[in-house]
Amino acid sequence: MAVQALYVAALAAFVLSFPASAQVAVPEEPGHCSGAIESADPTKPTNWPTPKAFKVQGSGVCSEYSYSGWDRSLDLYLGEGARDYLPLIIQAVATWNDTLRGFSQKDVIRVSGRRPNTYYLSENFWQHSITESTANLYDGQSVIYFKSSGAFGKTGSYAHLQWSDYSGQMTHADIYINTTHEEKYGRNLARAVKIDRLNETYEVWAFANATYLTILHELGHALGLKHLPVSGNIMSYNYMPKLGDIWRVPLGMFSTQMSVLTQTEPSTEIYPFLRKEGEFSPYMILKDPATLGFLEAFTSSVELGEQDKMALMCVYDFEDWNH
Repeated sequence: MAVQALYVAALAAFVLSFPASAQVAVPEEPGHCSGAIESADPTKPTNWPTPKAFKVQGSGVCSEYSYSGWDRSLDLYLGEGARDYLPLIIQAVATWNDTLRGFSQKDVIRVSGRRPNTYYLSENFWQHSITESTANLYDGQSVIYFKSSGAFGKTGSYAHLQWSDYSGQMTHADIYINTTHEEKYGRNLARAVKIDRLNETYEVWAFANATYLTILHELGHALGLKHLPVSGNIMSYNYMPKLGDIWRVPLGMFSTQMSVLTQTEPSTEIYPFLRKEGEFSPYMILKDPATLGFLEAFTSSVELGEQDKMALMCVYDFEDWNH
């Protein structure tokens, strides 16, 4: 926490010269994840394999919230639109890989620099996405795609998975990220959560790149995880409480201390995370340079939840994985 507080102080000093400008509220919430769609192909096993390496007896975590895992690293290819989001993809991959350090001697996900066999999606992909994504399962590669659905509803991003009927292990996982809101309102779409109130006028907020959270979530599906009904986990629909817990103390202390030291009205030019009531919304396109700097800081602090980690450990046999 001390490191985060120092980083906030240094970054705040750096952005003093930037003029503040209004953020753009996104009036409608982007579509939730449509889940991990199971292929109807006969290669899907009739019975899920029993996790061997890690089991919490009677908890339901392994049986209810995990599919199966991979018996090798997931080689993730970059499909249409993916290179525009490559830094976020690399960051998300590192987050999942780092979670298993000490258990696994190799990465669970590797990003491939080679062009996949199926690079482009059809122009109207989201109108018949299940049919097209099912056909893509047979190209022999796991690919992540980014494409806008345009005016076609609020379709959510999803992962399409396939297992081997012989080994019970995952053989294929394609990821489809819907970029409609970024195309419509602009880049730097953020999810925000209010974590404190400085006084009657000002609120303290934390915010993270919404597209990054989606990538991180869908990678969890690709690794074999289902949705978790516990807020604060990346595999739940409500991750932001976790981010609030991480930043509540350092941001709250910093805001209060600086207000006392300056004895002046707080300025959002100095504290991009400090806004007047009503200036921030749960979904925003961030515009001013100062806020964008903090967006990167908040996003880089995103961690997996404890249930995320436990569910992931349910689907990997680490005795086999490490040999």
